[in-house]
Amino acid sequence: MATLQKIRNRAGLLIIVVGVALLAFIIGDGLRSGSSLLQDNKMVALKIDGKKVKYDEYQQLLTQRTEPYERQRQGKLTDQDRVQISNQLAQELIADYVLEQEAKAIGLRVTPAEVSALIFGEGLPTSQWATQFFSQFGVDMGDPEQIRSIMSELDMDKIKSLPAEQQSMMISVRNQWLETEKQIRTQRLSEKVNALLTRSYAINSLDEKYTVGLGTRTVAVVRTPSTILPNDQVTVTDQQVQAYYDSHKQLYAFPFEQAKVNYYSTLVRPSEADYAAAKAEVDTARLQLLATTTPAKVVRNYDNGNAYETYFTDKELEQYLSTIPNAMTMLREGAIGSVNEPVVVNDSYTLIKLIDRKQAPEEVKVNLIPLDTTNALKADSLIAAIQSGSATLAQIVATYSMDEQVKANGGYLINQDSYTGMPDSTFTEAELFGMGLDTLTKTPINQFVKMERPGATLLVRRTAPTASVNHYKIAQLTVPINFSEETFRKEQAKINEIFTSDKSFDKMMEDAQAAGLSVVRGEYVNSSSAALASIPNSREIISWALRSKAGAVSDKLFRCGENDYLVVAQVEKKYPAGFQPFEQVADRVRDIVLMEQRGDQLASNLAGKQLKSLNSYATEMQSSVDTLYNISYVTAPSTPSALVGKAMTTAIGQLSAPFRAGTEVVVLQPISENVDASVTKPSPAATAQKRRSYGQQMAYRAMQELIMKTPVEDTRYRFW
Repeated sequence: MATLQKIRNRAGLLIIVVGVALLAFIIGDGLRSGSSLLQDNKMVALKIDGKKVKYDEYQQLLTQRTEPYERQRQGKLTDQDRVQISNQLAQELIADYVLEQEAKAIGLRVTPAEVSALIFGEGLPTSQWATQFFSQFGVDMGDPEQIRSIMSELDMDKIKSLPAEQQSMMISVRNQWLETEKQIRTQRLSEKVNALLTRSYAINSLDEKYTVGLGTRTVAVVRTPSTILPNDQVTVTDQQVQAYYDSHKQLYAFPFEQAKVNYYSTLVRPSEADYAAAKAEVDTARLQLLATTTPAKVVRNYDNGNAYETYFTDKELEQYLSTIPNAMTMLREGAIGSVNEPVVVNDSYTLIKLIDRKQAPEEVKVNLIPLDTTNALKADSLIAAIQSGSATLAQIVATYSMDEQVKANGGYLINQDSYTGMPDSTFTEAELFGMGLDTLTKTPINQFVKMERPGATLLVRRTAPTASVNHYKIAQLTVPINFSEETFRKEQAKINEIFTSDKSFDKMMEDAQAAGLSVVRGEYVNSSSAALASIPNSREIISWALRSKAGAVSDKLFRCGENDYLVVAQVEKKYPAGFQPFEQVADRVRDIVLMEQRGDQLASNLAGKQLKSLNSYATEMQSSVDTLYNISYVTAPSTPSALVGKAMTTAIGQLSAPFRAGTEVVVLQPISENVDASVTKPSPAATAQKRRSYGQQMAYRAMQELIMKTPVEDTRYRFW
């Protein structure tokens, strides 16, 4: 009872305690929710007109874009490569968003039936995206069943039933297909919007008058660069530069947040001791290569060593070894087993061992007949028919090839030349080896070989050999000249002596310059910047700068490049998205203002002389009289608009006053006018063609304008 009485006596206190505890719980939960919200905002890579693109979603899309490049380059993508791919992706996401919004606003959409028609080519031309995707599997786009067969393999339930080691690859292919479907739909929607915008453009009577009815003129001109007037005769004030910037601000629109960065850096280079160590290593490797008959056992100890299984032509090695002194002389004239004398090239030694040398056709053409599983049973009889002459290659290919492109090529294998990008139908031994067709190098010319591939049997042969040339089989290794840990520590100590001192950053920059380090001031960076100036793989600094406040100094040495650049940076200023800051473009603006004022001043000086002829102006302007033909209101954009305007409005035979036209000062005199009185308006066909042309231009410009005006918050830098 006494206890209950105590509780009653302290009821007020308990209410207060419980209330405080409850309030603390509510506030705590609110703070946790707020923290989650803040964390959610931090995990956004892009915000397009308020729409959030989450980091994990963006990263998945980016991975899909980078994977093909990584496979092609064996995973060797630089920071610059990744940023370029990321920037392209970001621009596509922004453009796609704008397209979707505009299409929705005007009631346009793409139905699933349309997408299916674009995939199968039923009622609509087959999409280039679909063709590109399915061609990697050798699918005949004219056969819907082959397309459906591939698509069925990409069903998620079917993928889950595969062995674990196959699922990852198939999921990657499925993601590629989903992206392809999206691109098919986006392209179709873009075509619809562009068609609507194009048709909305009309040519009125005034357009027709200015493009047809006013004719053209022949004009005599004298023109001279405004730079003949010395700079000291014109004064450009800071107020004039600022006024030009303010009145032309849209020219300097910039959608990304920026940071102005100052930094000092050093590039760690190998010391004399490092060079000596590399020379000793390469000399040992050379002796080993000279002594061995199995060079593969030597070169495999080096990261980029290779004992090639194929032969290369003289021309191929001439390009490949162009930087290695005397390597080709050794290959052409040396004994089998020779190794070149090592020479330093780009901080490395390269050794080449001649394994074998032979004469063989420099290039051949390749006939190819891909057969499906049904026609594969006829392979031997088809080969016999060609070799006996009872049927031609072209006839067999046209009847039995499962690949439409091979049919179009007449049974010849055609690849894109790696240097010119043009179609190429000739191949060297090394190229055949790279395509997995090296079996052909072991069979006689014009003899077919059967090769089995998934879902197809290939009949392949070499034909049309060119003249024989030297071929070489080689082994190669490279010994890089790297800086040692001791060398690195010395350079690190030098920059640390400045970095760790209790000084302002400006004083650090002065000391760094005095110590012979590289010093850079005023480098502007933004989320799309691939690197800090000329320092490779320095994206980490950009990410840090954009996340930091103005005045911040890096609390560590950044290691960039191939870990051979040491950098200390400071964020001098931060700038919001919107426009390039005045100080960033002030010098460019000053040049424009100077050019305009110099041209106006020169024109005024010339006008004051009151000269009466073009020849007199030519003498005064250190120039000559020239003649321009077919000047009209639709003259090419390369002709300054001021010149066109004066040429078309000055009376025939009358001398114009000197005037500025772009970077030149001009005086002109129209000589004659050419007007076809019979043409009062263009033909309906010409009007329709011009309308389409102008409409397409306006449609493109309209979409670009919408993209530029869409608010974008780019925070990809947070995740680098």
